[in-house]
Amino acid sequence: MVDAVRCEKGIVLCRSEFAAAQKADLRGEPRVPLTRRAWLSSARGWLPCLIENMSTQGFLIMSNDALAVGAVMELKCELYPERILQCSIEVTHVTDSCMGTKIVQISGYAANLCREFITEHYSLGKPVKVSEDSSDVESEAD
Repeated sequence: MVDAVRCEKGIVLCRSEFAAAQKADLRGEPRVPLTRRAWLSSARGWLPCLIENMSTQGFLIMSNDALAVGAVMELKCELYPERILQCSIEVTHVTDSCMGTKIVQISGYAANLCREFITEHYSLGKPVKVSEDSSDVESEAD
C-alpha cells in the first residue's frame, strides 16, 4: 500500500512527493518555472542542459550527463537576447531526471540580471534595472 496525502487542492501525492512539496514551500523565495537551454562546463568542454526552474540562489537542471553531488562548475544561460547569465554552481542533490544546484559565485552584473529576470516573471511592477558592474561576489548561501 502506498502512503498518500490529499493536499488542499484535491491532488493526491505520494509521501515523498508531499514531503518535497512541503520543502518547496519553505524556500525563502519563489522559483521561476521555465524550460531554458543552458551550458555546463566540464572536463570535456561545455555540455548542453535545460534549466527547469530558477531562483536567485540556485537552479533545477536537467542534463544527460551524470554529475556528482558537490561538483562545482560554470553555468551559462542567455536570459535575454545577448544578455548571458554566467555563474559558478554546486550540485546539491541528484535524481534520475535532474539535479538541484546552488549558486556559489556570481558577478554583480549576473546577480542583477538574475533578479531582473525573476522580477519580470513574478511581479507586476517594473523590472529592476541591470547595472553594468562586473565585479565578482561570493554567495552567502553556503
